[in-house]
Amino acid sequence: MKRLNGIHVLMVVSILIGPTLSKSRHVRSTVDDPDYVTVSTKYGDIKGRNYNVSDSLDLNVFLGIPYAKPPVGDLRLARPESVQPWTPNVYNATQHGAKCVQRILTGDPELEGVPFSEDCLFIDIYATRERVGARAKQPVMMYLHPGGFYGGTGAKYNFTNLALKGVVVVTVNFRLDMFGFLSTQDDVIPGNFGLLDAALALDFVKEIIGNFGGNPEDITLFGASSGAAMVSIFTLSPLTRGKFQK
Repeated sequence: MKRLNGIHVLMVVSILIGPTLSKSRHVRSTVDDPDYVTVSTKYGDIKGRNYNVSDSLDLNVFLGIPYAKPPVGDLRLARPESVQPWTPNVYNATQHGAKCVQRILTGDPELEGVPFSEDCLFIDIYATRERVGARAKQPVMMYLHPGGFYGGTGAKYNFTNLALKGVVVVTVNFRLDMFGFLSTQDDVIPGNFGLLDAALALDFVKEIIGNFGGNPEDITLFGASSGAAMVSIFTLSPLTRGKFQK
């Protein structure tokens, strides 16, 4: 770990880890179906999966939560815009969102059945929740996946084990290849939309992560390969200054 301009940069080359969530008034088990849990946020309620880990601890997993409007039509090759609230509906976050459009080099059996789409700006959240009593807000770790800026998806990485260590973990999808990094080096297509996606995802996480038991003032960015490079860029970018701590 290196220190750069007062910010710790954590770069991870390879890691096998996973989810966690603490109890608060925002979390309520679904009485009619104990396999699910619902969390209230400013954007609306989010329904995720609930797994019993022990007599006192549950693991909550929320998949495919949108953080931006679909980057299609006028938003294709443009800056991302924040997602619109979905209230009064409950958002079903029990399945992975689509992978961003990308080059396919080899088949990935871990992601069979996960479709490609331009509508791909989603996050996954792994958290634990105490069944009895309250727990202090937990540190948050937001992961930026590898793939050389032209491939990959946050959906590939299951952070259950890491979450069980007392951390709320978030993985992020961002636009890739031509859709994420094409530039004409002018105002027509300025480029770096994938970076702008991840920066907007960080804003979204800071807004809602407290509802999942995470501490929005204790966020660590980490990544592998090109994801680690993005973390380095964010330590210097004014778009993300002061929005994460490590």
